[in-house]
Amino acid sequence: TTRGTNRVSICAVFLLTSHFFDHCFQLHEGNLYVTTSKIDGTTPTLCLLDFGLIAHVSEDARNSMTQAIVNLLQGDYDTLIAHDAKHLGFLPHDMDVTELKPLLKTILKEGLVESGSNLHDRRRNLMAISNELNEVF
Repeated sequence: TTRGTNRVSICAVFLLTSHFFDHCFQLHEGNLYVTTSKIDGTTPTLCLLDFGLIAHVSEDARNSMTQAIVNLLQGDYDTLIAHDAKHLGFLPHDMDVTELKPLLKTILKEGLVESGSNLHDRRRNLMAISNELNEVF
């Protein structure tokens, strides 16, 4: 559900920003288990499984990822592409992103954000974008 997806997203950001590690973005239903608190035996507690794929995240990288997430959520794709993607090492620092921006904005906006949490809608939208890009290239 959307509510569950939001809680998982909040959990991932919490782990990244407060405990300095990342679950390598593998948080999904198969890696989550709801159990009860060991303290009172009744409070629902979220248990994260499969900690074989975790990484320590430096403070600089953590701050950069946090800023990139904020820019994504605010729809500031220009800053996300021109600054955050470069700072995180996805793009070379000296790269001119003028031609790349419209393509990445389409992928981010239509393929991910506007698709919401429905994976089927997201997959369908990303496939349509991919088909359009294949016609160009």
